[in-house]
Amino acid sequence: MKKKHLYISILTVSLLAYFVYEWSQPKPINWTESYSGISKIPYGCFIMRDKLPQLFPEEDLRYQNKPVYTTDDSLKGKNIIFINNKFSPDKFETERLVRQVKEGKNIFISAYRIQGTLADTLGISLSEAPIFENGLKLLQQDTVHFSFTNKRLQKPGGWGYSKQLAEFHFTDFDTANTTVLGTTEKDQSNFIRIKNGDGAFYIHTVPYIFTNYYMRNYSQATYAFRTLSYLPKAPTAWDEYYKAGRATNSSPLRYIVSRDSLKWAWITTLCGLFLFIIFRAKRRERIIPIIEKPQNTTLQFIETIGRLSHQSGNRKELSDKKIIYLMDYIREELNVDVGREHPNFVQRVAQRTDTDIETVQHLFEQITAIKKKQDISAKELWKLNNQIETFYQQSSR
Repeated sequence: MKKKHLYISILTVSLLAYFVYEWSQPKPINWTESYSGISKIPYGCFIMRDKLPQLFPEEDLRYQNKPVYTTDDSLKGKNIIFINNKFSPDKFETERLVRQVKEGKNIFISAYRIQGTLADTLGISLSEAPIFENGLKLLQQDTVHFSFTNKRLQKPGGWGYSKQLAEFHFTDFDTANTTVLGTTEKDQSNFIRIKNGDGAFYIHTVPYIFTNYYMRNYSQATYAFRTLSYLPKAPTAWDEYYKAGRATNSSPLRYIVSRDSLKWAWITTLCGLFLFIIFRAKRRERIIPIIEKPQNTTLQFIETIGRLSHQSGNRKELSDKKIIYLMDYIREELNVDVGREHPNFVQRVAQRTDTDIETVQHLFEQITAIKKKQDISAKELWKLNNQIETFYQQSSR
């Protein structure tokens, strides 16, 4: 039992030490591409979304978390901003977007992977996006410079970004309806406008410039704001649905593990349950019941009958009953035949009870004498009772 408690204590202390160690470690940086406006990780867009009111002052600014085919398109001249690593709406969503643009909406899309029906409809092709390991490769020191074709927005020398971002550019587009708005230092187009009816598609190939990592730099944030400044001042909607890091509430457990305090509480609960199963699910030894020695109720019954007969004053009847119960005891307990006189009767009783033969002989001589009398004295009854009780005590040793 002591060893069991020792093992439990060691395991508990080890788990606590592990939790304390993990808790004290600095939280690793999450380099996952999110682009969510509520995400504060490096590749989230919290800063961009927070600063949108400065770019569209006194305008109706909305945040929509619904697919395209469920959004309200009743407002004319409304801007919609889509920023994500990829944007590939299906056929029905593409038809809805194209119709909205024809009716006067301006849709801004920044993604380095635009494929499917929308790309075919707009007649655009993008370069093959390189594979990054958690975005860390974008942090290298070598830079390229982006610029605008509009001289009023241009900055001498352009805006410097990681060299890897120059990999994202257009390889083909319809020049008849397309205006190039921005390029890399190699004159590769990375920002275009495609007119369609009363509105236009504004398509940018480098969504990274809108993330927190680059928006924290004033100069690079200026480039992001000037990119969005091509949108007219009008009611604007920021999309939160088409995001790589879109938050979902499909499972309560997903929310629990997304919060450090709830996550550790959940882990602690699971560990406690695991320990309980290990140490409490073992087969426990059943308590051995105490078996009491059977009581000889025959003697109690005889005493009761004897007291009743003694109270009635019939000593001869009382002695006869004691003799009868004695003979029953010899027959049932000692297995000695008492039905007829036997020459070795006294000797057999003495052997079975391990009693002196003289004591047994004297008892039965007293019994024989009492049987012949019509009445006996109290002294004789007292003597018979003592001899019988002595016999019972010696036979039960």
